[in-house]
Amino acid sequence: MQSSTRRNFPSGLQFHFVFDPNPDFKSAFALPGGYTIVGGGLLAIVQTEDELANALAHEIEHVELGQVSGRVSGLTKQKEIKNLELSEFLPGYTKEEELACDLNGQQLAAKAGYSPAGMLMLLRHSRLSAKESRKSRLKSIRA
Repeated sequence: MQSSTRRNFPSGLQFHFVFDPNPDFKSAFALPGGYTIVGGGLLAIVQTEDELANALAHEIEHVELGQVSGRVSGLTKQKEIKNLELSEFLPGYTKEEELACDLNGQQLAAKAGYSPAGMLMLLRHSRLSAKESRKSRLKSIRA
């Protein structure tokens, strides 16, 4: 499933969102050209449209702030772009870069009519989900 958004962004890109139904994929990530992959696990974590809007806005900001193109530039110094693996994009951002995307993403979501508090709730739900996953793994190890 794919969706896109049209809006005037500084990059001039039209953003496209592609759904990956894998329930273990509890995130989203931006790729060159305005594409963002959204995991089925993320959709299971979000509880409101505000949370989802903030997550997507966060990924848009990775593109708009030049982080995706910077990551691609760094990776293509090592090998040709056609030989890059998706896994090489993850993890690739510093805490400062992620924080910038959180803050700018909140502003972008707010401009679109969503509550910036959605970002805070999403981060809370993500942490709770990660904590539950760790507990589940520990139980299966002990069993």
